[in-house]
Amino acid sequence: MLREVGTAEGWILAQTAAEPGIDVAISGRTDAVHGKTIALHSAEHSVQRMIPLDAAGAKALVENFEAYHHRGSREQTRRMLEHLLGLVSQFFAETPVTEFRLEVRVHENSYTVLDASMTASKALHLEAHLARHARDRKGDDFHPSGRQ
Repeated sequence: MLREVGTAEGWILAQTAAEPGIDVAISGRTDAVHGKTIALHSAEHSVQRMIPLDAAGAKALVENFEAYHHRGSREQTRRMLEHLLGLVSQFFAETPVTEFRLEVRVHENSYTVLDASMTASKALHLEAHLARHARDRKGDDFHPSGRQ
């Protein structure tokens, strides 16, 4: 989150600090020949694949990306990046988005989106849904903790 605050002497720029991690960019574009493709970028290299991206495709994309850099990341960070690629690929495949770019910092067990932009051919109408492991009080599998 960036915030500019005016003062009598000038401007102060404040940015929320993100924990250490690996900075990568994930982008997608729609090509007339190949259809929708997703790419993983660093400052000096990028790899891309056509979507939809399953778990094996996400793993291959990350392995190709890390092989170029001649350094492996920690196992948890690599799996988080694979998971994120799967989510982004699914979103890109199921929506009218034609292009996007995400600047992401991947941590061991999470990620932080630093910047995002997208272009779509029409307005996005996304249905609200709970995460896979979320529970609500009216759900069939809800069992409150403690004594009943």
